[in-house]
Amino acid sequence: MSFSQQLNFSRKPKSVASRSTRLNLFAANGSSFTPQQTITFNLPQIPRSYFNLGEAYLKMRVKNTSNIASLQQSGYSLIDNFKISTNNGVVDDLQGFAAYHSILFDSQVDPQVYVGVGEIALGTGGDAVMTKKGCQLAADGTKELNLPLYHSLFAAEKCVPSDISSPLRFDIRLSSMADALVTKADGALPGDFVVDEVSLILPIIELSPDAEIVLSSQFPDFSIAFESLAHTQTTKANAATILNENLGMRYSSVNMITMAIREQALMTTDGKNFNSVARTTGDITEIGYRINGQQIPQKKIQCGADNNGEVLMENLKAWGDLGSRIAPTSLQTSLRTFAEDDNADADPTAATHGNQFNATNISSTINDTDAYISGLTAFKKGGTFFSSIDLNTMPAISTNSPLYAGVSTLGSGIQTDMTFTDYSGTGDLLFDFWVRYTAILSLDPISRSIFVSV
Repeated sequence: MSFSQQLNFSRKPKSVASRSTRLNLFAANGSSFTPQQTITFNLPQIPRSYFNLGEAYLKMRVKNTSNIASLQQSGYSLIDNFKISTNNGVVDDLQGFAAYHSILFDSQVDPQVYVGVGEIALGTGGDAVMTKKGCQLAADGTKELNLPLYHSLFAAEKCVPSDISSPLRFDIRLSSMADALVTKADGALPGDFVVDEVSLILPIIELSPDAEIVLSSQFPDFSIAFESLAHTQTTKANAATILNENLGMRYSSVNMITMAIREQALMTTDGKNFNSVARTTGDITEIGYRINGQQIPQKKIQCGADNNGEVLMENLKAWGDLGSRIAPTSLQTSLRTFAEDDNADADPTAATHGNQFNATNISSTINDTDAYISGLTAFKKGGTFFSSIDLNTMPAISTNSPLYAGVSTLGSGIQTDMTFTDYSGTGDLLFDFWVRYTAILSLDPISRSIFVSV
């Protein structure tokens, strides 16, 4: 016999003896960094201690060394890739970091975050509509950024041991100037940026000797399940109408595939365009993959110029926002009404619509009237289209579950199976694919070394 929680009057049991502190970890290889340089953090070895990576965040200051410019969407655009490793090998290597976090912002972030926490800490521009415009940096201006980390071990539901034979190492490669900043005016292009005052704020839990003995005896085979991300790119010629590419990506349990399309001609080196965060539909008409000889999904996702509702529903399903609720995300701002001749963000006087999710031709150039900041053309320029497909075969499976529920791609990898109309933009298309898969980090109790199985 048992009672409900409302009738359970027993005292809460006391936790084991421990203490929690905040570690302020500085970069191991310098104090000031410029575009495409790497920031390295070496995590310390501390006896009986565990890193709470789920509450870690990256603190740094960015300085604009030339003409006035803006970050592309947020401070995450400053990072090109983030690698986690030990002396035994790579644990996780998230490439395309800025482009992936733009999708996270569009699919998971409430628009009001852009004018609240985002503007204060994350480097967003304070505009819940023009979300692709990050915070403005004056000439020689600076901005302090505090960026929570959401991927890989940072999203695991368990702490990571500190007392291991080969400590964790984080290598953070910065983006190029053109992938991080965007100009305010065509005649005053941005220069390089400098990142300094860099630190990793990392909570750490230290157990008492007795508590450590109890923990080690209860869990001799220490392991952490987490969702890792692998990234690859491919291209398609402007006029090609099919994309059949083998992406590789051989893992035991693939949980989700996310695709983004960018226009190569717009990925310039001068800071005129939103290289990292502007996405196009690419005039795609069907989305599908082939794994182990089977079509996934069984019927291709249908899409088109004004028919991307099915893509959007699959995105909401993949990110856990379809069913009992539809989360308030930045995709809610995808449709906006402007005056027909409006290039200044004013009240509309005519029914001209801008739809970011359906945006295909995002080739408009920035001019010296700050059109990229507001107006219909600028609004559509920051396209938000992406496709995510959930591959879990059983619902409500989390990383903490003892069950695997993804699709094995060990036998054949992943092959794209997509169709297009002749692309109406100005150049060839660049495709980013991120595969989210289950990985297991294990600790050998004898050697205190860690290894990863996928």
